[in-house]
Amino acid sequence: MQPGLYRGLMLLAPMVSLEKLKHKGANPLLLKVAAALNWIIPTWPLVHTNKNNLFPDLQADFDNDKCTYHYNTRVRVGVECLRACDRLLARMHGLEVPFMVVHSVKDDMTDPDGSKLLVQQAKVRKLWLPVCGVCYFLLTVSACVTGCWYLRMSWAGALQGAAQRRG
Repeated sequence: MQPGLYRGLMLLAPMVSLEKLKHKGANPLLLKVAAALNWIIPTWPLVHTNKNNLFPDLQADFDNDKCTYHYNTRVRVGVECLRACDRLLARMHGLEVPFMVVHSVKDDMTDPDGSKLLVQQAKVRKLWLPVCGVCYFLLTVSACVTGCWYLRMSWAGALQGAAQRRG
């Protein structure tokens, strides 16, 4: 990445870690043979995918959407997500751009522990915003959109102001 390319990052429920998902369903077994499966049957939908149990109405909308893929994650996609998370975990200590993380503690789609780890390991100015338990990962649709939006925009405004003062 080019230094100075970004003034700041606003991360909304980022997929940083797959540690919890590694232990769901048949995933522990699949991890042991992931490389072979990725080579032999990359398009097979074998990787467990969670349902949205916190907001059943949103899950129903998802389930009824004919344009949405409704099965488990395909082997190749799962392996690549795992690789991306592992690479990010190994490099997150080098993050030098100010950032804000917004993540619900009840999110079971993307692991909030990964966000906590990112905040702990990065060596820059950052803001950890643990969102209340009702927000889940659909921050644009949730009950606390207004408060979340205000905090995100305040942080972005402060970051922009600091950049303008530096010239």
